[in-house]
Amino acid sequence: MDLIAQADTGETPLRIPFDHTLTDSEDAHQTLIAMIRNARKPG
Repeated sequence: MDLIAQADTGETPLRIPFDHTLTDSEDAHQTLIAMIRNARKPG
């Protein structure tokens, strides 16, 4: 997934890799939810 982050200093391109090739929109949805949960885990 390619994103552009905007900050006071300008724009920064970001690439966030998926752990597998997404097959459809439901797979993308569930994968993003899992990535968010993982990112919110403490430590």
